[in-house]
Amino acid sequence: MERKEFGLLVAMLREDMDRTQFQLAESAGIDVAVISQIERGV
Repeated sequence: MERKEFGLLVAMLREDMDRTQFQLAESAGIDVAVISQIERGV
């Protein structure tokens, strides 16, 4: 799976859970910038 595809999957699942990037980052114990980068495939 490509990074871009993985990022889209993460974003889709996050949205299905009605979570913001901030909430997901807080749950995972990582910075919100990392979530943003993952979702953008960076």
